[in-house]
Amino acid sequence: MSGQKRQWLPRDLIAGATLTAIAVPEVMGYAKIAKIPVVTGLYTLVIPVVIFAVFRFRSHLVVGGSSVVAAVLASGLGGGAIAGVLPESQQWLAYVGVIALVCAAMLLIAGLCKLGFVADLISVPVAVGLYAGIGIFIASREIPGALGLPTGNGSWLDQQWANLNAADQTNWKTVAFALGTAVVVLGCRRFRPNVPGSLLALVLGIAVSAAVGASASGVAVIGDVPAGLPPVGLPEGVGLNDLLANSGSILLIAASCFFLIIVETAVTTRSVSLQTGVRAQLDRDLLSLSGSNLLAGLGSTMAVSGSATKTQFLYDERGRTQFANLTMALLVLLLLIFSSLLAKLPIAVISMLVFILGCRMVNVNSLRQIIGQSRLEFVAAINTAIITCVFGVQYGVSVAIIFSILYIFKRQWSPEAFVIGLDGENDPVYTASRPGLESQPGLIVFRYTASLFFANASNYADAVREMVTQAPHPVEWFVIDGSSLGNIDYSAGLELQTLFDFLEQRDITLALARADQHLSEVLANLSLDQRIAEDRRFATLPEAYAAFNVRR
Repeated sequence: MSGQKRQWLPRDLIAGATLTAIAVPEVMGYAKIAKIPVVTGLYTLVIPVVIFAVFRFRSHLVVGGSSVVAAVLASGLGGGAIAGVLPESQQWLAYVGVIALVCAAMLLIAGLCKLGFVADLISVPVAVGLYAGIGIFIASREIPGALGLPTGNGSWLDQQWANLNAADQTNWKTVAFALGTAVVVLGCRRFRPNVPGSLLALVLGIAVSAAVGASASGVAVIGDVPAGLPPVGLPEGVGLNDLLANSGSILLIAASCFFLIIVETAVTTRSVSLQTGVRAQLDRDLLSLSGSNLLAGLGSTMAVSGSATKTQFLYDERGRTQFANLTMALLVLLLLIFSSLLAKLPIAVISMLVFILGCRMVNVNSLRQIIGQSRLEFVAAINTAIITCVFGVQYGVSVAIIFSILYIFKRQWSPEAFVIGLDGENDPVYTASRPGLESQPGLIVFRYTASLFFANASNYADAVREMVTQAPHPVEWFVIDGSSLGNIDYSAGLELQTLFDFLEQRDITLALARADQHLSEVLANLSLDQRIAEDRRFATLPEAYAAFNVRR
């Protein structure tokens, strides 16, 4: 705290107070998604925030409950993986706390071992699909709360079928509160974006509910809320034998939460880093989040993450240190002390806030851009969304990682390749390679946009053979553009020896252009440099073209 600039303090205090107005309804909605008592969502903004502030005081990151983590908890615990656990029960809450503790351990290991790079294992299109699936999952689960219907059981499809069958039981007074909430939130967003619509909807919901006696008319309300400080201690309601028996499911759910925490925190940290010019320190953030999740698990609430929405909001409000977050924690603590004010809040208000949040997670514009640029990645995004929504978020996370890794492998196994020509100003012209192309009669200059290794070496060699055998003119020179060949492994070296034999048998001169020192050393280590004459190694493509044109 000694580094705090005095002039920042008033702005941080104001930003923290404003942030509270945004964060409170948000985390209450997250608690409802996770099917834990609404008040426990507020707990994520107290002790975990203070712990993070102690270790990362100069960080811009805001921690708190996360919609995606909440969705994983609801999907994992409610999907039958752990039998006999009922939503909002003490046993359910205990498992939520245990999962937060496991996440804390995983984050500690990730921070110490500098494993923040795992956030890069998921591509943007797959992430868009994952978040879309989570959004649909979240929004659809709030339909009963917004309509006053009984909550269905079973799979996601079973629950939607139950909603359709129970449509005649709709409570129209409940619907009125839900629609009123939507009008307030969307109206503020459209006409008064500086007004915290979610907080206004909460206040109006409580006021109207109290005035008309909504609970007496069949409208479900939150009811009594325990007041005071969050309890601290080991999760109660589940024994060691139960934990051991369900350890596999607990680890799967925790691993999904852990991965999403890293992804969400990494995206947020890097985004703010670009705006502030301050170097991102993701591994330090993960270590601090480990402490926050330790206290979240001991404090009867769910795992916490870096929050993209709250962090961006704080930055826009010119909050610069964790004093803003400490201000928020203090104000939330005061709200907990006077939590009886929340007792008359209709469930429909929270359900509609969550429904709107879920809809916003479906980024239609991004999906349009993806399909316009890559149909393969669009299919991966849609499949990820469907699997996430129908089979559960934890499976969606696993599929997202698998799709991304497969795409990485596909890009390396079959990368883009080009035949290079020169324009009138001797600048390279790249044409996607295919049999029948040549750089000029008798010459092929070939560019392969990946390092060569055991998985793609035969693909490279086959592509070269096809171009040579199907060229419109007899090939006299074959020039390898080395500018994108970062490395060549032993297996690829053997494949290249065979390919060079093929070229030699056809009396084709082999040349190399734009190779850096590293590639030259790799070729020497594999004894491939002996196959390329010294006078057939060129620093630039125009030099290679000039040598070809004066070959006779």
